[in-house]
Amino acid sequence: SMNTALGGSCQLPIAALATISPEGRLQLQGMVGTPDGRLLLKAQLSGAPEEMLTIGKKVAEQLLAKGAKSIIDTC
Repeated sequence: SMNTALGGSCQLPIAALATISPEGRLQLQGMVGTPDGRLLLKAQLSGAPEEMLTIGKKVAEQLLAKGAKSIIDTC
């Protein structure tokens, strides 16, 4: 859901890593970077695994708030 909310494709420098903590919480780390690697935006959020789609959308919103749209639009 993070990649969809960002409008991502295989051509864009977008990454996501989802893990489950020992306590059973979903941790999502998202990143958007420039192709040359000079700028890397990061965001993360955790919550219940059942909220995975919402967590993905919220991480995307955090990345967009940090300027990810300008990176995505130039790729």
